[in-house]
Amino acid sequence: MKNIFFKIVFILFRWVHRTFLYFFIFFKIFVYRFFLKKIGKNLFMRTGSWIGFPWNVEIGDNFVMHRNSIIEGAGSVKIGDNVMIGPNVVILSFTHSYSDLNIPMNQQQYIYNKVIIGNDVWLGANVVVVPGIKIGDGAVVGANSVVTHDVEPYGVYCGAPARKIKSRLKNEDEKNT
Repeated sequence: MKNIFFKIVFILFRWVHRTFLYFFIFFKIFVYRFFLKKIGKNLFMRTGSWIGFPWNVEIGDNFVMHRNSIIEGAGSVKIGDNVMIGPNVVILSFTHSYSDLNIPMNQQQYIYNKVIIGNDVWLGANVVVVPGIKIGDGAVVGANSVVTHDVEPYGVYCGAPARKIKSRLKNEDEKNT
């Protein structure tokens, strides 16, 4: 009898948790629709995901952003259609200057650089994209990568810093082998 009670409580808890969870997800998306510079159709953002300075962020159609991912839009971010962002991804469009040794770093000016992410791009879990980066159409960036240089269209990149390991285009792979 005790096991049945706990199973019922667990099922009810899961239902209530999911119901409120999805309510807050849809509420967040509803609010972002008013603040984003441009937003396409079929936006989906999981819990913990966040967009800073949304008035500088453009997002295309069929966008998915998983748990705990952050887009910092202070320097402007443009994201194409059919983009998937894995969990814990950080996209930065600004950073601190650290060149003047006489001034503490947290008091130096910000440096703003636009980030552009093309269509049909997949950023795996824990990817970091630094300011000023352009990620080409069809690119894949593997988990735990740090993107410090532009990413070629249809390239597959991994590592810290991210390096091209192959191309999604068959003709290009044949040339390299």
